[in-house]
Amino acid sequence: GTPSRTLATMPAKPPCFLTEEWTKLALRETKQVNHDSKLLEFALPSSEESLQLPVCACLLLKAPGKGENGDDVVRPYTPVSDDLRKGSFDLLVKVYEKGTASKFLGDLKSGDEVEFKHIP
Repeated sequence: GTPSRTLATMPAKPPCFLTEEWTKLALRETKQVNHDSKLLEFALPSSEESLQLPVCACLLLKAPGKGENGDDVVRPYTPVSDDLRKGSFDLLVKVYEKGTASKFLGDLKSGDEVEFKHIP
């Protein structure tokens, strides 16, 4: 039979495109999914890049000035798009009326930039 592949023999996955530093990414497109949810497509700087987010990992998103006393709000979000898709990724966001980050995301227009990072 064919030997099975072990973790040690599998090729290493490239690191996530996003690092521990905040990176601005532009909103490419918004699609209304239902009465309170939106699918947001964010562009990566290169159409040849894929996000390469590790399994069970999330991105941190910054909503500047949306917290108490004008503080930044940081929330985790997990993309719903295929990790190998090149050039962009999608977030599915339920927009809560009193949500800080979700309302920030729900109010974005195409071309607006959002800061993201990934903590390995």
